[in-house]
Amino acid sequence: MPQFRKRTISGPGFPALIGLVLLIELFRAATASAGGAELLAEAARASEPARRIELANAALASGDLDRIDQASAMNLRGWGRTERLELDAAITDLTSALELDPNLAWAYVNRAYAWNEKGQFDQAIADCDRAIAINPALVMAYVNRGFAWNQKEDFDRALADSQRAIDLDPRSALAFINRGHAWHEKGNRRQARDDCEEAARLAPDHGVVLNSLAYLLATCPDRELRDGPRAVRLAERAAELRPELPMVWDTLAAAYLENGQFELARTTQEKAIALLDARGAPREMARRALYLEQLRQIEARLKAVQQ
Repeated sequence: MPQFRKRTISGPGFPALIGLVLLIELFRAATASAGGAELLAEAARASEPARRIELANAALASGDLDRIDQASAMNLRGWGRTERLELDAAITDLTSALELDPNLAWAYVNRAYAWNEKGQFDQAIADCDRAIAINPALVMAYVNRGFAWNQKEDFDRALADSQRAIDLDPRSALAFINRGHAWHEKGNRRQARDDCEEAARLAPDHGVVLNSLAYLLATCPDRELRDGPRAVRLAERAAELRPELPMVWDTLAAAYLENGQFELARTTQEKAIALLDARGAPREMARRALYLEQLRQIEARLKAVQQ
């Protein structure tokens, strides 16, 4: 409650003045409260991680949020930090969000994403389990858990989670990508390509989705399913959309290799490795040996052509 300096006021205008002061103070309180809520809503709509973090910080600094809204702000900040690969800070934020609101299913989903990026797939699965227990219809919980099952090479469970996500949301491009990966590893490469094609149709400007289809078209063991020129086009577009991701440059190098563009393949693979080392993300670093092996293959092909 605002503190007013004590004054002696007399005359018929006093009640009206007091009423005016109270109205002004109530208006200011309502505006401040709306400000925090509006900042939180804007943070939820922000597509850029840096902007989402900035808005979440402003909402928290406003001092207007109740416990549940504070949890939402911490969740949004954690989500932004996860996308920026600030994984430890993200997990701290998301854990704080869950301490404030243990029923915030999205915080479990976002923390699972962070665990996946750290390569800690059991923790990711456990968080997705908790999210699903709270909200069995939360599509991204199945998507993130399906991704983790794929990384653990439990492809039957990955298929089951991906199918559940698709049943809940037939437009979930990432669910189709997860299912395609599982089909590929189980040897059903045509179904894998069909799923990746559907994902690209659903999300034609999603860099990770386009990258997945491009990689399959460039490297599929069933050579009749390959398409080098199209793989190059898709991988180049993925690199435009997500230039910060080492995997898009690795895929582009594979596409150039399949297309017979060996010099471009070498320089692009070198870029993928340099970017991988600069980012240092645990899950990505686990693929470093594969990136180096592809570079050796490219150099061998280039040497054979030059002889």
